[in-house]
Amino acid sequence: MNGLALCAGAGGLELGLHLAEPGSQRQRWGRRIFANDSSSWPTPNTPSDGPNSESTATHTGGMDLEGAVALWPTPDAGVRTGFNRSEGMTEMTRVWAMPSAETFSIRPIARLLDRYLQPGAVILDPFARNSLRATHTNDLNPATEALWHLPAEEFIGLMTNLLGPQSVDVLLFDPPYSPRQISEAYQSVGRTVSMETTQNARLYAKVRELAHPLIRMGGHVISCGWNSAGMGKGRGYELLEVLLVAHGGAHNDTIVTVERKVAEQAILREA
Repeated sequence: MNGLALCAGAGGLELGLHLAEPGSQRQRWGRRIFANDSSSWPTPNTPSDGPNSESTATHTGGMDLEGAVALWPTPDAGVRTGFNRSEGMTEMTRVWAMPSAETFSIRPIARLLDRYLQPGAVILDPFARNSLRATHTNDLNPATEALWHLPAEEFIGLMTNLLGPQSVDVLLFDPPYSPRQISEAYQSVGRTVSMETTQNARLYAKVRELAHPLIRMGGHVISCGWNSAGMGKGRGYELLEVLLVAHGGAHNDTIVTVERKVAEQAILREA
């Protein structure tokens, strides 16, 4: 099997491309990025006969960056980084899929959910629309299939009273992504729209803050949007993986983060 590698020791960068056979369509691209040190990145050389057949602990040859870009994968192949918690790494994957207003029906996102949503788990979704992936679903629009139709903050308050603290295994967080989307959601149900209600950062912070005590230690938060902010270290969460779903054209990528709760007390608070 052929392979392209740009490697460095701990604290560096590793790139790898594997082809099924010489001359075949590119099959898989992998990147490993270490969070603990970005000061020393390798400088690849360019052998005359193309990619090396081996990847070693120290870089011994490879392809220049222009050549690597030329071998960027087809949408089906995707891009996936290395993942090793002991090395302080976060798994990152880039794939292509058609966009959908029903986020959890997008195939790569649905597959990610399949890995984290276990039978018997208590799962909250305060912005569910028509998704049935959670055990407790809410959406402001009464025309959707959600069980409750409350503002997200009120839904989280209701769940706090019904379930109690540290009772939730997974929080699905897929809110409107922009002030315009928030405005459209409010207007669709006849609610008054104001400058305050359309501030998406304010909405995200409030719902996350209210939901934090509900999530058990070791529980997960899966967030979707146009950024990778998530719950954050300040609330006691570690980032496990990031999925970038490209949709082509002028569409924004859908960014999915998976975080695990590792501390009960927050160090920082989101402004």
